[in-house]
Amino acid sequence: MKRLMRTCAAALAGITALITALPATAAPGAAGQPGIDWTPAQIRAAFAPVRAGRKLLPKHWPAGAKVAVVLSFDVDNETWMIPNGKIDHGIASEYQYGATEGLPKVLKLLADRSLPATFFVPAADMLAPETLPAITASGRNEVAIHGWVHEDVVKLNDAALEERLTRQAFDYLKAKTGKAPVGMRTARGAPAPIPSPPRRSWACSTTAA
Repeated sequence: MKRLMRTCAAALAGITALITALPATAAPGAAGQPGIDWTPAQIRAAFAPVRAGRKLLPKHWPAGAKVAVVLSFDVDNETWMIPNGKIDHGIASEYQYGATEGLPKVLKLLADRSLPATFFVPAADMLAPETLPAITASGRNEVAIHGWVHEDVVKLNDAALEERLTRQAFDYLKAKTGKAPVGMRTARGAPAPIPSPPRRSWACSTTAA
């Protein structure tokens, strides 16, 4: 029994020495969370690009209305997979139903109630050529830019390239609908990291969503 106790004590001493020799580890949750060390100024700077701007709420709505509602739709379909050049045909076949089934149902719902809406359409709508005619047929709806091929402007990080792609989308949509697009919503819900206002000759209002 004494020999067993001495053996256990020696083993315990060895384990204790091994644990003591191990390098200190970071406190739970610290690894991979650099933001915990940010200063107040760094925190404010990180979110500055997406802070709310000045309020645009008017004192009175037209015609004495109590509230105004904007209906807008992003008609992405399968275009979101074009920028990275990796096309998954299985997934693409599912997203195509956005054009063939989803959009007609939305348009019927709007038509039944005589409601206008704004549709943000990537120029790669060329994959579903029936989309733009269907949107504009009622004469109530607007068409706006949603990128050339639903490109991620944050990853572009290039003002000149962003403007070229936006201009291509502008020209394409104008040619197809006979009207200049009424605005722009950047794809993937991200504001451009580099200010790149459209040229005055083809300027339109912009938003990110």
